[in-house]
Amino acid sequence: MSITFEARYTKKNGEATSHVFFNLFGISSMERVNGSMGLGLRHILWQCRRFRNNGVRCQRYGGIRFQVNGNPYFELVAISNVGGSGVIRAVWIKGSKTDWMSMSRNWGMNWQSGAYLNGQSLSFLVQTDDWKTVTFYDVAPFYWWFGGTYTTNWLNF
Repeated sequence: MSITFEARYTKKNGEATSHVFFNLFGISSMERVNGSMGLGLRHILWQCRRFRNNGVRCQRYGGIRFQVNGNPYFELVAISNVGGSGVIRAVWIKGSKTDWMSMSRNWGMNWQSGAYLNGQSLSFLVQTDDWKTVTFYDVAPFYWWFGGTYTTNWLNF
């Protein structure tokens, strides 16, 4: 049995600085013979976990996707393909005839708004947990519909 772990680390400016590659071939079969997790594998897994929790930036390609669900008086927006830290901290929504309104997190990547925005183009302001804020104007046109997915032209965070 072979276990392979591959990761890339990038600095804040987005330049690749190092490349980590582990191939744990043979260690897992050796561990099964001993019946316990040995110090070598345990140390490697700890290093992998420590590396993963460093907040490595995720670089995504293509625009951020906004899927609008709900009903005329309730918008439920699922936001996906977010690069950067990948964790959304806050979202605001704006209709073409309204001001910016904060949205509350419903569950996971779903954000909700209790405003009536039918017949208005939708703009979004998204803030990630590393405090980067990007505004996406007129993501959904005035003829948007519930269940539709709208993609920005923005490369990503």
